[in-house]
Amino acid sequence: MSKKTIETKRAGSLWEQLRAERVCVTIEEFCEILGWHRSRFYRHQGKIKNC
Repeated sequence: MSKKTIETKRAGSLWEQLRAERVCVTIEEFCEILGWHRSRFYRHQGKIKNC
């Protein structure tokens, strides 16, 4: 599997749709896009740039 295929699978159609429509995403959407659990978001929230 090529690197480009892997990156495309990671981002998925949800990210493409949200990126075209909005500047910001909710915590739930962010976690779904990255495949993270909500608690992982909170552990790293200081390192994540928000709007």
